[in-house]
Amino acid sequence: MKHTILSLCLLVAAASAAPALAASACEADLPDYRRSIDEGIDTTCRQAMWADFPSFGKTICATIPEDVDTNTYGALILKTPGTLPQLNRLFDLFSWRSFIALTWPVDDKERPKDTPVTEGTPWFLKWKTTTDIFGASDGVYESSEPDLRSGDTSQPDKHDLIDQNGNKVTFEIFINDPLFNYLTKNNLNVMTGQEKFFQCVRKEKGSDRDASPLGVDLPWGSDSEAGRRRVGAVALKAAWKVLDPSKGDRPERFIRRTVKVGGKTRELGLVGMNIMRKTFRTKARWIWIAFEQVDNLEVNELEPNLKPSFHNPKCPTCPVNVPPVPGAKPQPTQVMRVVPISRATAQLNAEVQALFKSLYPGSPLQYYELVGTQWPTAPAEEPTDQHELPGAITNQSGGRPNVAYLVNSTIETYSQLGNQSVDSLNVGRAGDPSDVFATSSCMGCHFTAPMIAESYPRTTTQMKTIQVPLFGGPRSADFLFMLSRRSK
Repeated sequence: MKHTILSLCLLVAAASAAPALAASACEADLPDYRRSIDEGIDTTCRQAMWADFPSFGKTICATIPEDVDTNTYGALILKTPGTLPQLNRLFDLFSWRSFIALTWPVDDKERPKDTPVTEGTPWFLKWKTTTDIFGASDGVYESSEPDLRSGDTSQPDKHDLIDQNGNKVTFEIFINDPLFNYLTKNNLNVMTGQEKFFQCVRKEKGSDRDASPLGVDLPWGSDSEAGRRRVGAVALKAAWKVLDPSKGDRPERFIRRTVKVGGKTRELGLVGMNIMRKTFRTKARWIWIAFEQVDNLEVNELEPNLKPSFHNPKCPTCPVNVPPVPGAKPQPTQVMRVVPISRATAQLNAEVQALFKSLYPGSPLQYYELVGTQWPTAPAEEPTDQHELPGAITNQSGGRPNVAYLVNSTIETYSQLGNQSVDSLNVGRAGDPSDVFATSSCMGCHFTAPMIAESYPRTTTQMKTIQVPLFGGPRSADFLFMLSRRSK
């Protein structure tokens, strides 16, 4: 997707002009973030992590960046055309640094261990899950134990993903404490709380329910807030496969955890992770990050005893990205990546993997790769008119994303549809027989996430009275589907 000078120049204004969605008068006072970026973290690393741009450098540490580097970002957006690839590299570095910090081993108080190969629990496993938040939370943030409490065997489209050993992949959603505090303190984890919040915002803004944007405005952090840096809202989805060495799995190549699945103790390996990060510069549109384990779809055939987790190279005619037949005996899913990893991102992956292999040869992070980073080049820009193609597809979320599509093959497997008719897409062209190429866009999909605006009682055939929700418009849930899908 090509960008003009205007698109890049919009970055300058958007960094300070992106609108807030919710009025502060409707929001509860939030406690201080439990773990600020300055607490127990190597502050020297924060300065060193950007010093070798566009290279990753030689520094690996547990510091999570609160945002992309201010100086590098500011210098790039003022340059002439051709800076988009450099900006993509800046955001890819942000993605890798985020993934390293999230998977870094920590102690019981979430303080990072000395090295990434020290015994400990990956930091993100200490966070709250959706089960902790919706219907089971007391509003007090405490680290969770690394068990599989909120496991779901299906993808967002409710289809299973089956690995080549015949085992179902399990998914979990985790959120950090700034996001947890915002949801629970504003009672957004229950239907009545969302209704009250939405009505407050609507009254203050003086708009109809369908007017946009009305809804929540989740914390986006800051690189300078009262002298302290703040990490904004972070949500992530993790995909886990059962590790079975007897069938060729190599556990040492995975971030692992031991849990009970179906009453049996199993070792699981992380095969995919999608990360949402809301930062000061991208504001309302978030940063979208996809990571996968390197053996998911292909392996180096010269390395002994390796096989892909989700692709059978001995079956070149097997249909790809086809969901299992409901009710039938599970058959392995033949997965193919439709949108390839860009060469620039692949080069960065090789650099970081080699660094881990050199400094920490026992770390499984040398066996993970960044699929890509989707970020808004113009955070304040609204969606393209739906009657304009292809702009309506590539900018359906607004924000003018740097890339049209980003797909994690383990999490959006069956969204990889490729060529399809325009009338199959929600772009206001019903009956249009022409074809376009379209597949999963993190920003485009999550843009449609609504919050509950109001509800009405309805009597079921079992003579029970239930509350039926009515939803706010797109972006009213600030890109989080969990508000409408999990609240009761």
